[in-house]
Amino acid sequence: MLEREQELWDAVIAVDLEKAYTNYSHGFRATTSLIEYGVSMVTRKVRWTSATYKNHQCEENRCSVNFDVRFKVGAPVPGLTVYEGSQVVEDRWIRTEGQWWYVPKN
Repeated sequence: MLEREQELWDAVIAVDLEKAYTNYSHGFRATTSLIEYGVSMVTRKVRWTSATYKNHQCEENRCSVNFDVRFKVGAPVPGLTVYEGSQVVEDRWIRTEGQWWYVPKN
């Protein structure tokens, strides 16, 4: 599961949206097309630059995984061209049919 989580973040950082999308849960992909997902990702002002694994907590078929994610935001306030920051992001994963899938927060 942790390998898939890193794969997801690597794809998001590389803006390989098709690869990132394949890690999303069946429910998400049933309600959000690849095109809709792609539009939502490329129109965001934030650009992720790195993701480093911190820790995880798992139950039988659920895991919460924390990554320290670095990002850039262009022109967030007047006079500032780029803001660079980081935050811990908690991602949720579920296991169905023997495979782990990313479940985005609403």
